[in-house]
Amino acid sequence: MNKNSLPFFSLIQPARLGLAFVGAAVACCTSVYGGGGAIVVDNDEWTLSDSGYANAGGNNAATYALNAASFLTGGSGSILIDSGNFGLAGNDLFSTLTTGGYSVTENPGFTPFTLAGLSAYKAVFLGGNYLPLDYVSVLTAYVNAGGGVYIAEGTGDISPEGQYWNSFLNPFGLTTGPDYNGIGGNIAVVSSSPVLAGVNQLFYDNGDTVYASPGTQIYSGTAEVITYAGDAGLIGTYSPSASVPDETSTLFLTGLSLALLGFGMRHFRRSSSKVVRA
Repeated sequence: MNKNSLPFFSLIQPARLGLAFVGAAVACCTSVYGGGGAIVVDNDEWTLSDSGYANAGGNNAATYALNAASFLTGGSGSILIDSGNFGLAGNDLFSTLTTGGYSVTENPGFTPFTLAGLSAYKAVFLGGNYLPLDYVSVLTAYVNAGGGVYIAEGTGDISPEGQYWNSFLNPFGLTTGPDYNGIGGNIAVVSSSPVLAGVNQLFYDNGDTVYASPGTQIYSGTAEVITYAGDAGLIGTYSPSASVPDETSTLFLTGLSLALLGFGMRHFRRSSSKVVRA
């Protein structure tokens, strides 16, 4: 063989190796968190209030806050707390998020509540305040562009509260009840969701029950209630399907990518050796 005549197989090795590296990187680095385009809706505003922190005890409320922030942002970045309600405007929540490495802006004036304005943040926390008339279209566009939205329900400052937020939530497969559920006190957490990992209990005081109706949603993704008090949903989440792979598919992709990588390396070395000896 002429040493200047490379076999076709050796010519495609760089492409094969590149694909294998990319596949392995994607499989190994994909987070269990949504990382944008996600929603968390809590049936009550007391959960993340200073009183909610004190009543739940330990690190329960703080852990929930950080888990929710990670779910919404992917684990880092800037967060806008666009609420003047005590449930989201307390010192404990602000301290938790900033200590956790987030850049937090409190802006109860709701300006600028536009897609361009919200796009400066990876997530926005809302609750207890009426927003500009076009808030549904703005929030929908924000989520579809990768933003994360946290909503604290049950504040009593918006009427009718369930209907108000449902205009935004329903297309994503989530909804909240029209009446207060009367659920109060510390409620034990039983959940496999990463949003509630490490959380033993949370405090509530008369919120709006959360429901998931995946079959009715417009946008492709996963809508679910992640913790209950009896049969009443307390916290619901939405995340785009592509951002939350199951463990089986992730392991399969990792194994396949590494196998391709090894296969390509072996044949690349063999082909290179043949060319040198020719």
